[in-house]
Amino acid sequence: DGVPVSRYTIGTLDELNALPISDQAKARISTALTANPDLNVLVPAAMVTLPGGDAPTIGWLQIDSNTLEMTDVMENGLHMAVSYAVLGKFAQKVGSLIGGFGAGFIATTMGFWGSFFDAVPFGPADIGSVLSQAKQVAAEKGKEAEKVCKGKADKKWCKAGVNAGVAAGNAALAKADPPLPEMQLNLPFDVTYPTTSASAVVNQTANLAGDSVAVNVTTPLVGVHRDVTEGWSSVAANSFTFDTLTVGSADVYQGLTLLGSGTVAAAPAATAAPAVATTDGSTIAVSSSTSGTLSLHGAALPELTAGSNRLAYSAMLSSGSQHELALRGAVVSVGGVDYTGDLRLVTGDAVSLAGSGATAAPSFAGNLTTSASSSGFTVADASGTVTVGGNPVLAASGFALADAAGSASVTGAAGTDDTFVFNGTADFYRLGLSSNASGTPAGGSVNFSAGVDANVSDAYTMTVYAPTGWDVSIDSAGQVTAQSPLDAAAGAHEIVVFAQPAGAPDLAVSAVHVVTVSPVDGVELDVFVDPTFTVPWGQVVPGVYDLAVNDGRMQLTGASFAVDLTNTSSISRTYDVTVSGLPAGWSILGSEPGATNLSVPLRAGQKVQLGLHILPTMTTLPAIGTNYPFTVVATAQDNGALTASDSDSWSVPAVPFPFVQVS
Repeated sequence: DGVPVSRYTIGTLDELNALPISDQAKARISTALTANPDLNVLVPAAMVTLPGGDAPTIGWLQIDSNTLEMTDVMENGLHMAVSYAVLGKFAQKVGSLIGGFGAGFIATTMGFWGSFFDAVPFGPADIGSVLSQAKQVAAEKGKEAEKVCKGKADKKWCKAGVNAGVAAGNAALAKADPPLPEMQLNLPFDVTYPTTSASAVVNQTANLAGDSVAVNVTTPLVGVHRDVTEGWSSVAANSFTFDTLTVGSADVYQGLTLLGSGTVAAAPAATAAPAVATTDGSTIAVSSSTSGTLSLHGAALPELTAGSNRLAYSAMLSSGSQHELALRGAVVSVGGVDYTGDLRLVTGDAVSLAGSGATAAPSFAGNLTTSASSSGFTVADASGTVTVGGNPVLAASGFALADAAGSASVTGAAGTDDTFVFNGTADFYRLGLSSNASGTPAGGSVNFSAGVDANVSDAYTMTVYAPTGWDVSIDSAGQVTAQSPLDAAAGAHEIVVFAQPAGAPDLAVSAVHVVTVSPVDGVELDVFVDPTFTVPWGQVVPGVYDLAVNDGRMQLTGASFAVDLTNTSSISRTYDVTVSGLPAGWSILGSEPGATNLSVPLRAGQKVQLGLHILPTMTTLPAIGTNYPFTVVATAQDNGALTASDSDSWSVPAVPFPFVQVS
C-alpha cells in the first residue's frame, strides 16, 4: 500500500533509469517500449513484497494505445495470473487500477471524437476551432471518469489508473492530427464524391470557310441577342414596362370619367415599382430597337411564345384605328395636370415607349422580323438547311451566329417548332460530338470527344454536365469521360456538353450524348483469417480478480475470420449467408453462437465485413493440427442463381494454457 503507480512511454524511457526497480524489470520494459512505440506501461514506483513472498518483486501492465490490448507482465517475463490467484486483496487493487485506466482512456478519447464528429461537416477554415473544442470536451470527460472509482474496491488505485488512462488518451489524441486509424466493422465502400460537371478550355482552328451564312430551319427555340431592330404585330394583350411614354394626342380616362385630352406624357409613379402599359387586344404593330436577349419558344399554337430580358428598348406602338392602353403605376400628365391610379389612354396616334426588363416580348405574334448588325442568334436542335460560305453544314444539335449582320425572321407554326430564316454574314459555331449515343453496364464508363465546327478560330470553354451521381471529366483536347454510378437506373441518361467561344462569351452551343445504362447483377465474397482477434475457449475461473485480462480461458489463434461481402449489383439486394462444413454448433456468425445463417441487406455497391468465429463446443480440444475446412456462400434472395462463395479452414493451434491455479 502507498506505492504510487507511474506511466512510461517511448518518449519517457530515459526516466525509467531512476525508478527503484530491478534491472531485469527495467530491461524488459525498455525492450517492450522499443519494440512497440504505441505501448503505455503502468508500473509501481518501487519493488513490492507480495503476501506470502520472501523477496520483493515487481509487475506491470502494458497497454497498446492503438489496439487497447492490455498485457500483464511479471519481473520474470511471465503473466501475473499465477500471482493474482494467491494475492487476495492485492488483486482488488490491480483490478481497480485496470478499471480506472480503461475509464480514463475511453472517456478522454471518446469525448474528443464525440465532440469532433458532432461538428461535422465543417470547412478547412473551421478545423482549428473544432479541434480545440473537442480537446476541451476530452479533458472534461477525462475528469468525469473518476466517478467510476466509486464502485471499485480500491479507490486510490482506481484514480491512479484514471490519471494514467487520461494521459494515455491524450497521448493518443496528440497523434490524432491526422486522426487515429479507423476501426472498421461493417462499412460500405470508401465514399467518393462524384464530379457531375467539369470544364476545360479547348483551342480550335477554323474548319469552315467564308462568312456568308444562309439559314432556313425549323427549331423549338430561337434566341435573339445583343442589339437588333424588331418588328411584329399582335392582337393579344401585351404588356410594356416603361420608364417614359409619350403620345401626340390622346384621351385619358379613369374608369368612365374623362380626365383630359391632348399631348400625354407618363412615367413611373414610384422608383421602386414599374409603370406598365397593356394593349387592349386591338391589332397593334410594334417597331422597336432593343438590346439584351429575347427567347422564342415553339408552342402548340401557331403564334410565337416569347420571353425577354431587355437591357434597354425603345418602341413605337401603332394601329390603323383607335386603340386603348391600360396604365398602372404611372403618373400621367395631360393638359398640365398630373394623374395617378388605374388609368386608360385612348388614342389613334402612335405611342412611344422606352424602358428595360422582362418586357416588350412578341407573345402571340404571328412572326418577328429583325434587322441585325453585330447581333447574335442561338438556335436549338434544328432541321433544315444551313450553308456557310455556300457549303452545307449540319443543323442538328443547334448552332450560334455571332457578329451577325443581315435580316432574320422567326415565324410561328402549329406544333412545337418555329421557322428561323437568316441571310447575311456571321461567325458560325456548331458543337459536334464524335458519337451521340453509347451504352454501358451500370458502374461502367463511356468516352467521346467534342469539337466545334466554326468559320473562325477561337478558344472554347467546354463544360460537360451529367446526372446526379455520375462522374465526368473533359480535357484540353475535348475528350469526355463519363462514369456511371453502380446504382444508375437502367435506361437512357443524358450527358450535355456546352461550348462557349471566347470571342462571343454571351453565346453558347450545346450537344447531347445519350448513354443507355444496362443493369448489372453481381456479388463478391472473400473469407480470410482476422489476426486481430483470438477466440476464448474453456471455463472462466470465477472470483480471480476484477476485470482480469487472463480469466483462465485458452485463446485460440487463427479461429477468427472476416467475411467481406460486396453487392456489385446495380440494385439493392438482400443476401442469405450460410456457413457449412464445421461441426454443429461451432460457428459464431453475426455474434450469434452456433449460427450458420445470416441475412444481409446491401445497397448497390455496398460492402460489409462480417465476423465468423470458430468455437469448439467440446470439453477437450482435438489434437493439435486437426484441420476443419468450411465454406461460406452468399445467395441473393431475389435471384437464386446469383451467388458467390469462398472456402477456408482452421487448424487446432498449439497454444499453452495461460492460467495455472495452485491449491
